[in-house]
Amino acid sequence: MKISILTDNIANKRNILAEHGLSLFIENGDRTVLFDTGQSDIYLRNASVMGLHPEAADIMVLSHGHYDHCGGLKYFKPFSAKSVPLYIHPLTFAPRYRKLQTREGGNYVDIGAEIEAKADSRFRIISGAGITRISQDTAIFSETPYSNDFEEPPGHFCVEKSKGNISRDFFADEQALVIKTEKGLIVFLGCSHPGPVNMITYILNNNPGEKIFALFAGMHLDGVPKERLDKTIDLFIALGMEMVVPLHCTGIRAICRIKDALGPACSIMAAGDSMTL
Repeated sequence: MKISILTDNIANKRNILAEHGLSLFIENGDRTVLFDTGQSDIYLRNASVMGLHPEAADIMVLSHGHYDHCGGLKYFKPFSAKSVPLYIHPLTFAPRYRKLQTREGGNYVDIGAEIEAKADSRFRIISGAGITRISQDTAIFSETPYSNDFEEPPGHFCVEKSKGNISRDFFADEQALVIKTEKGLIVFLGCSHPGPVNMITYILNNNPGEKIFALFAGMHLDGVPKERLDKTIDLFIALGMEMVVPLHCTGIRAICRIKDALGPACSIMAAGDSMTL
């Protein structure tokens, strides 16, 4: 399996661009997966430099309905006339705000109606909640239960589930992509708004006897209490993960802490990098 970072907050190679966003291209045998699209066409521009073709992806998965993960949808043009399966949660396209405001307040963080309309015509949308099985070895997990007392989503994010009904966003739509391999599970998380420990616990509870071999994840750990970061790192160590790749929104200080604790088991990657497992 080869995992390529098409979009990330950091880039350190010639002709590779960075933005606040995430996009991963996963080549797994004869099947390819595009996980998120960043906020612009940078994922396509970087892919061209890297000699990759995300437009030929067999399936696409959106981790959650924020602009920095789904904004690039409007630039996607499938190679073939056949529409690409696009896996989303029923709330992925719901209006979202950074604070309790209306859209006129200008503080929205969602994908936008224009992109949603284009998605309907360009993709074969597959909307599911809970656990969605894509194949025998691949599944999507959403609606993560909050199972511990130290992780909760940021209080400033809101969602409009129905017209005028704006409430705190608990990120039921956040989707984890999980691929089962001979070495264990490989887990992909976009932002981990419900908390990486909650999400990992949910995945393992529904995969009895399995271990997580590798984790590629944005984790929103910058500025969280030290206790929460310590417990997150403790879980990585307790589970014996052989590879942890912190990305996107994890935060520089948190990435440094994870690297210090895990040593060679933590890989620092950026846009333009690839890894073969």
